[in-house]
Amino acid sequence: MRAFFIASSIFIGFLAALALAAFLILVDTSPMGRMEYLFEIGRLSVFRYTGLGNMSDRDVKLIYEGRCTRKCHSRDVVERSAHNVREWEEIIGRMRTVNKANVTNSEGTVITTYLTKRYGSNIPTILTAEGGKYLKKYLWRSDFGESDLYVDIIFTPMEYFNFTGGGSTLEGYDAGKYILFKVYLNTHQNKLAPYPLERLAILKTGEGKEYKPEMWKVLYESADYHHREGLFVFKGVGNDATSMSLFLMDLPGQKERIFQWDLPIPEK
Repeated sequence: MRAFFIASSIFIGFLAALALAAFLILVDTSPMGRMEYLFEIGRLSVFRYTGLGNMSDRDVKLIYEGRCTRKCHSRDVVERSAHNVREWEEIIGRMRTVNKANVTNSEGTVITTYLTKRYGSNIPTILTAEGGKYLKKYLWRSDFGESDLYVDIIFTPMEYFNFTGGGSTLEGYDAGKYILFKVYLNTHQNKLAPYPLERLAILKTGEGKEYKPEMWKVLYESADYHHREGLFVFKGVGNDATSMSLFLMDLPGQKERIFQWDLPIPEK
């Protein structure tokens, strides 16, 4: 029996050596050298099953191409549309659960980050072209990302729900009674700090009235802490308001960040 195992081990070793020799002779691994390529494949295999190892941009690109564009889709199918991080996360999740894509949890996380960085939107994108134009003109406000903190805010009155469909409540707060804002915080280089926005926000009307938020709630946080989605709830400002401005105080880069809307919002 011992002799059998020794012989089997020698035979398996011979086959492995033969396979390695054939690889080194026949497979084109450019622009990487063959040994560099083998080392890279080993690192990616360890990350695939354990999540261990720091992945460079090149590593992540290899994972994305190996799992998405070489086996399942052409590049244009994946890259022709921009989505926000939650949408990319849902798309990758659907590919894994419904389409049975051979993607591990570790790979799914870095693929989502890769797609968000290159083909990302700060806000939801699943709207018609006409709906997107209406959203950008009347409801969506954003800033220039001072100190790598980008803030996008969508005012969600009844008109918003009328063109997006569905009910008119967010987290139990009705748009007919409250002023509701969806808030998207994004950073490209650093992790988002736990900003206490319930203490840093104030809503002012054109008539000089001021309101502190009834609630600030985080609804979503990406795994890399680069993206956060939340909800502001304010008391109704009344039908006589001609405009309103949301002030965010003491965030990185600016003493005040101001987002302004003219009222009333026209119907789509």
